Amino acid sequence: MGRLSRPGVRFLAYGLAGWALDSLFVWAHTGRRRPSSLLNVPVYGLAQPLFEPVHERIRQQPPALRATAYGAGTLVVEYASGRLLRRLVGRAPWDYSGARFAV
Repeated sequence: MGRLSRPGVRFLAYGLAGWALDSLFVWAHTGRRRPSSLLNVPVYGLAQPLFEPVHERIRQQPPALRATAYGAGTLVVEYASGRLLRRLVGRAPWDYSGARFAV
């Protein structure tokens, strides 16, 4: 078994990759040079235990169905983790309060 086969290592790899990509996206979109909050690392890390099993079950489905499942799953994880982070630390690393359709 390779080193990335251990769930904890993969959780961290997903988390750090998500954090880095999010930081790059924010920089490209807004020009903000500081990286995204490190509170995002465990949120992105949740992709490993939550999305890998889903991927195994729906890998043979049409791309539109898979995209819908992953998109909906991402929204649910972001919403739930945002609520939890607001309760635990008083804020979430993202704030959509000024957006037109914010929940």
